[in-house]
Amino acid sequence: MLTMLSFGGSQLNILLVACCILLCWVLTTTGELVLRGARITNVSARLPAAFVVGFAAVSLIMVFLNFVITLRALSAFWISCLMVVILALLNRNKFIESHSDQWTDVFIAAMLTVAIGLLTIIPVSGPETMLTTGVLPIWSDYFLHGVTIASLGSIFASGVDMELAGVSISFYHYAPFIIPAAFQAVSGMSGLALSTSFLLPMGLLIAAFGSYVFAVMLGGRLLGLLALTVIVCLPAFSVLIQSGWFDFYWLLFATPGTGYALGVSAIVCTLTVSYLKQKNGNILLLALVLLASVILIRVHIFMLLAPAIVSMLLLNRWWGKRLLILGLTILVVFVGLIILMSSTRIHTFWLEHAHPYDYLNIALQWSLFHGQKINLLDYPLVTSAIKLTLILMAVLGVYLIGFPIALWLSIRRFGFQAKDMLPLLLVASFIGLMLFAPTAANGDFTEYKHRHFTLLYVIVAIYTITYMTSLAPSSIDVESSKAKNLVHGLVMIIFTATIILNWNNNPSRPNVEAMPWASKLDNQSVIPGLLQASQYIVKNARRGDVFATNISSSSTSEVNNLNIQAISLTGIPAFLSRPELRVGRSECVREIVTMRLAVLRELSSMRTWPDAKTLLQQNGVRWFLLTAAEKPQWDPELRVSVFTFDGLSVYDSGEIANKQPIKAKC
Repeated sequence: MLTMLSFGGSQLNILLVACCILLCWVLTTTGELVLRGARITNVSARLPAAFVVGFAAVSLIMVFLNFVITLRALSAFWISCLMVVILALLNRNKFIESHSDQWTDVFIAAMLTVAIGLLTIIPVSGPETMLTTGVLPIWSDYFLHGVTIASLGSIFASGVDMELAGVSISFYHYAPFIIPAAFQAVSGMSGLALSTSFLLPMGLLIAAFGSYVFAVMLGGRLLGLLALTVIVCLPAFSVLIQSGWFDFYWLLFATPGTGYALGVSAIVCTLTVSYLKQKNGNILLLALVLLASVILIRVHIFMLLAPAIVSMLLLNRWWGKRLLILGLTILVVFVGLIILMSSTRIHTFWLEHAHPYDYLNIALQWSLFHGQKINLLDYPLVTSAIKLTLILMAVLGVYLIGFPIALWLSIRRFGFQAKDMLPLLLVASFIGLMLFAPTAANGDFTEYKHRHFTLLYVIVAIYTITYMTSLAPSSIDVESSKAKNLVHGLVMIIFTATIILNWNNNPSRPNVEAMPWASKLDNQSVIPGLLQASQYIVKNARRGDVFATNISSSSTSEVNNLNIQAISLTGIPAFLSRPELRVGRSECVREIVTMRLAVLRELSSMRTWPDAKTLLQQNGVRWFLLTAAEKPQWDPELRVSVFTFDGLSVYDSGEIANKQPIKAKC
């Protein structure tokens, strides 16, 4: 963790080192307390399991303290740590017991940490690269992730909408962001730097830990380690169809919250399958609590996982009648399709709100079959079935072939077991979401249909690999020293080869050959002069400061605009940014947006700096930013700016004595 932060540009100090060590201890101890509190003592790979469970528990506590009590992320972190220390002292006798495989867990956790660090050096060190090249070598949404981190932990403002100063933050899956935000004041790093050097690698590590725990539960430690190695190092998803839209690595890096959700979801799957075997109510309760927590981690993943887990539990409850239930389900689906296709009103409503055909077209539009675009004739039912199959090929790759074979062989040898339902139910849930998930509030109908495919890939891959390897002849002892040495050696060879072969490659790069539009959102330049201007502002700013830009910059909805980059680099809230995305929140917010647009219009019409300065102060705005292409009437020669670099000018209206005007009621 410290290495990642240093790559991101942090100057290491004693407090930062202590906080990193404390965080690791708190997460692991919290997870252990939760597992012991639920009386779960037989979890394989207990150390990584405790770390992931601890993340879920601590982050949710911190989100509560931040969102409800409006504490800054760092204060919430200290309170959470104090709670864990007290609970650990009260339960210190229960920690005396050690596990025989504890040091194996430590070794594997360390190996995964080092491997992830080496594989992600380029995106993790993105902010440092940006200082020298002016280009951020990762998906441009990381500016937005930096804004989110700043909204929770900035030393200048927290608990507010950073794009609409003074307005409270809206509901969002904040859990992955709250812990990185706690380190903003300690490290002195910007939200952008923390998003690449903390948020991203920590999410990848939690995804690896959770996936490893689930794989160990299915196939044992050796096969679990082998399965995780294959998932991390070998892009099996791209063998059949080379898809930019369903590129597992790209989405995992582009949406860092996905890694956190994958890890926690894998623990949910582990506990659910364990419950099916042991019928322990405590295990089920913890599984359901963690499942609910995924809503605040990555709601897209919850939408895929929850139906599968609930269906799995219900089928297990009536296991003896599973064939009857399957038949009734098929009948209900068949009748539903008839009604859907025959009723004009229902069919129109479905098309308008779910956009199923549009999504299937888009999903395959950005996919290639050995370099060729996929084109199909338009026969709705038949073509849709073919498109769904092609999408599964793009998502699962060789596992679309390998999993059915492995499942069939497993059923022949061991019979059909309750745990075998999970990947099948996830596939059904995935198809259901592609066809019926509604359009998101932001107007994006792909939102709830696409961003969860990573979980499907990981779970099916783990099942396939563990099934295949567990079908080895009984004469082969997979727990023997020879087998262990063979697997450990193979794992080291695969990881080493992957690191060497990809040393100068950026794993976060999208497949621009299949998805050309992605090049406009990746590897983007920072606005000239903004890095230096941000450093000046941060050095001179005070808590409660607000900045503004002219009306054209404030009105644009582009992700990579001046306001977003400035917030992400400074941690100072904007007077107004991307108004179109905010007017729908409430009537109160709409009124504030309208008022602030009027203020910016009035500002643009002023003739002198004293008048402009007075207007800014009256509205609680201290800093004003202008790019090289903008010359205001009140300073056409750019003579009164306090800082100018590479065409970007900074104006300072002075510290606001009374910041009440910027405080809104909503």
